[in-house]
Amino acid sequence: MKLDRVVVQHVDHDETSQAVVESLVTIGHTTGALVGAEYLETDEGIETF
Repeated sequence: MKLDRVVVQHVDHDETSQAVVESLVTIGHTTGALVGAEYLETDEGIETF
């Protein structure tokens, strides 16, 4: 199995969302997947990512 990409489309500004984003970024880097963000409309969402 190969993970090609991890894309975050919505992030809430709370501890759970931050932990999930950190985990996804770690998984992406570990597997060599492209990590990106789409449609993060708020500064808080972008900051969390």
